[in-house]
Amino acid sequence: MQQATEKDPEAERDGFVLRPPPSLKFPKSDAKRRVERVVAEALHDKSYEASAVPQWTEEVAACVRAELADLKLPRYKFVVQVSIGEQRGQGLSINSGVFWDSDTDATVGLLYSRDTFFCQVTIYAVYSY
Repeated sequence: MQQATEKDPEAERDGFVLRPPPSLKFPKSDAKRRVERVVAEALHDKSYEASAVPQWTEEVAACVRAELADLKLPRYKFVVQVSIGEQRGQGLSINSGVFWDSDTDATVGLLYSRDTFFCQVTIYAVYSY
């Protein structure tokens, strides 16, 4: 993946741009690979402990935000949602609704499961006009 360091010539010429150039669009597949790695590194040796969950969610979210910052995508804002719960054979559905520009904005989700807990990470990438 090429680092997003190029400047947008259209923005320099016109001063206002509604779309990032193709090379500066949010790379969903690269972001998902990064999130998978971060979550696995952070939680691979953990066993569910209710008192530790708030700390785990903060750590995972901070690591994911750092990985997203490494993409160096100008004008993108990120929202990272991390949910961790005890795995007891129950069903769970996490849904969201968005109203945005599907050409520039994106979402990436990951479900990480262990024997004693699950972790759902959702990233919302929003291009700021």
